[in-house]
Amino acid sequence: MTCDFKLAEAHWNTWGPKTATATGTDMVNDCRPYCAAGRFHPYPVTVTLSDPQPWPHHPGTQRFTTIRLLYTHTPPTPTPKDVTYKLVYDTPTPTPTP
Repeated sequence: MTCDFKLAEAHWNTWGPKTATATGTDMVNDCRPYCAAGRFHPYPVTVTLSDPQPWPHHPGTQRFTTIRLLYTHTPPTPTPKDVTYKLVYDTPTPTPTP
């Protein structure tokens, strides 16, 4: 997912240690004439979070690393109806204490 997408109105149906599922709206920017001036359009989706992995520097905490969007109607061009993304988290480097 990038700056021209945002997930809105997510209603979580399940939330477990291995997966979480929701229905919601993927708001997609048409970037016309360019992204800052574009308009967002709604696309209904089913969302699945999966592949929990330990959080770096907090090994006792799990985080989902995969998001799957299944568009329940026509997806935005050129996105496929069923798409999976890896979730990448920026993890700051811990500052050593003197």
